Amino acid sequence: MKRTLLVLQALFLVLTVSALYLAVCEITGNTGGFARFNYSKPVYDGKEDFDPSLQRLNSVQSLGQYCDSIYNTTVSKSGNFALDYSTIVRKTVRQRFYHGYSSFGFGNNFMALVGEVFYKPGISSVVLPNQILKYPYGACSQQSIVVMELLKRRDLQVRKVGFPQVNGMGHFCVEVNYDKAWHFIDVDMEPNMDVLASHNFPDAAYLAAHEEVVKQAYAGHEQERAVALFGTRIFYGDINAFPAKTGKLYQLACWVLSYTIWLFFAICFILARRKYRSLASNYVRNSRIHFPQPQPARSAGSYPDFALPRT
Repeated sequence: MKRTLLVLQALFLVLTVSALYLAVCEITGNTGGFARFNYSKPVYDGKEDFDPSLQRLNSVQSLGQYCDSIYNTTVSKSGNFALDYSTIVRKTVRQRFYHGYSSFGFGNNFMALVGEVFYKPGISSVVLPNQILKYPYGACSQQSIVVMELLKRRDLQVRKVGFPQVNGMGHFCVEVNYDKAWHFIDVDMEPNMDVLASHNFPDAAYLAAHEEVVKQAYAGHEQERAVALFGTRIFYGDINAFPAKTGKLYQLACWVLSYTIWLFFAICFILARRKYRSLASNYVRNSRIHFPQPQPARSAGSYPDFALPRT
């Protein structure tokens, strides 16, 4: 029992110090020189419509205000707010990101990374909109989440558009509703906006039924994949529903734990330490050396059979 408690003390002490260090990294924004194991940061390939200057827009509010300012200063408007504003959002978000998964790591919601090991692979991929905007890169789902938040901010109806996996890769896009119809938005694979505009930015169902439009819109390195995706069974999310509710709750809970779990480990260390010291104290009390007590001496008369003969 004592040996077990000794090991637990050491374990909880290490966990307390480690968790406290990572919590400090969270507060200071310093990752301590590392982000996560077995992870290579995505690199811009120079092909996407990416503008590094937009990295200053690192929250939904600041990015939304930027879109608002473009809309307010645009001279030529169609007279259709939803069309004009969603077009601005399309252009802005595709310029804000290049493709690549952004994930939490050490110094940035490290408990979400720990949960990926014990709970579900990929659960540390960022789904919180404001955290997605802390990175210059994002996957299709992450970029689409930002688009949805920007459009909902202006009271527009949106929904998720999902594509099953093709050759191990699925796809995630958005549709916005205006003029009593849905209109497809793909900011990750970046289809030609002029082609889509010439068809009044149609919905995914229209594109699935018109392969020639898909080929024109995705002319280039993504064309073959796009044709394959639109040939699958497309599925949709609920209107204005956040597309990753479970992931959002999980990451918010992990965020709280990343700041506070060191307290739990510290309490466990204190309790294990007290129990160990209590057992050690009882062992010392029960292990005292006992010396035999001296007995009173007896006279020779007490042993008549061994008396010496008199001379």
